[in-house]
Amino acid sequence: MKKRRGMFARVAFKLAFGGLFLRPARLLLTVLLAAVSFTLAGLAATAAFYDEERAAVQTYVQFTAAFRLFGAEEELSEEAFGDAKENFRLPYAVAGMYGGFSVRRAALGEEGSASDWMKNVDAYAGREFVHTESEVSVVAYFSEEAASAAGIEFLCGTLPKGENEVAIPSCLMHTFLGGGLGGERVGSAEEILGKALPAEIGGEGRMLTVSGIYQNADCLATDSGSPDCIARSGYAGALFVTEEEYAEMSEGTALAWFAGDGSAASGERVFRYLSEHADTVTSDAFNALTQYEKDVESIARWLSIAGGLVAAFSVLLLYQFVCISLDRRKREIGVLRALGGRGKDVVAIFMLENFLLGVLIGGVAAILTAALLPVMNLAFSALFSVRFALFTYVGGVFPVLFFTAIAVACLSALFPVLRESRRAPIEAIKFNEI
Repeated sequence: MKKRRGMFARVAFKLAFGGLFLRPARLLLTVLLAAVSFTLAGLAATAAFYDEERAAVQTYVQFTAAFRLFGAEEELSEEAFGDAKENFRLPYAVAGMYGGFSVRRAALGEEGSASDWMKNVDAYAGREFVHTESEVSVVAYFSEEAASAAGIEFLCGTLPKGENEVAIPSCLMHTFLGGGLGGERVGSAEEILGKALPAEIGGEGRMLTVSGIYQNADCLATDSGSPDCIARSGYAGALFVTEEEYAEMSEGTALAWFAGDGSAASGERVFRYLSEHADTVTSDAFNALTQYEKDVESIARWLSIAGGLVAAFSVLLLYQFVCISLDRRKREIGVLRALGGRGKDVVAIFMLENFLLGVLIGGVAAILTAALLPVMNLAFSALFSVRFALFTYVGGVFPVLFFTAIAVACLSALFPVLRESRRAPIEAIKFNEI
């Protein structure tokens, strides 16, 4: 009797776990395809549960290096700026919208006309396929912490540290590389550092010394006809000056800038503040979400349909795997039954196997879904050529995805296992002898 029980245990163990490794390649392929199917279903579910506030927070976390705050009807008041600063509690920068920054006539060179200078710039831009700009609308102060939070990268030099120093964007650098600066040709960015830059800011003539050149991310497009920096959001195309210089220039400030810190907590604060003060302030932080609201609803609907289809595919995939596994182990099932195993023992053994399979698939799918959310946001942002989040971290999706995978794996096996458990032991034993 003891020997019989030992044999029963060995056969039961082989049935319970041997099937998972009977065909390793098939097992790996099944797990991979099912996990991919559930991952797609999980991504579809996150889009189906699209929520404006979660989308705004994820947009802030993933895409918002810096954003601007405007007065809703007129220039932003000092009170509104102070209130925003207190509520946001972020590294911040303040900026003034002026009549524009313009290169003065003295910068064009002693010979030739302004039109000739601009022809040289245009020829350079067409040859190098870069964005050039000779007028900038914003002068700003960014602290080092704010610049770091905003991800500002310097091609050379640094933020200004002294009086009459200025850091310029790469689009303005390319303008000077093409047309020259102060009557001299410049062959590299480094040659522009330390140069005196005759300029007009808000109609006032000033001599500024170039302290650094930063990479304007919006100027990376290989199109010399890119929209002007004037129309860009974020810190694009701004001239950076010291805090003291900015304080001197900032009468009539029209807007405030805040640097993002990439945290969900800050994103929630920004969203709540803008929602509660919509009658007095507005911002470009989440404009894309409103602009593409109808598109987002349509995408979410189609992704939900796609998620249902791939979930159905995973059911068929797991059902096929169970059927093949049962066919290859009918003899062991017959032996188990001949040793006294009952139909419910067979059911329990195969349910355990498929439970473990579901745990594996659900775990992989949940991890892949979480990892792919920011990647999918980047893909859709590239598709629409705008930075906003469509896929967000919906907490309930991941446990539901995990347990759904387990349930589907078990339910896919239930019918074929019940059918096999009713087979007579002698019939199962002879199966492989036919």
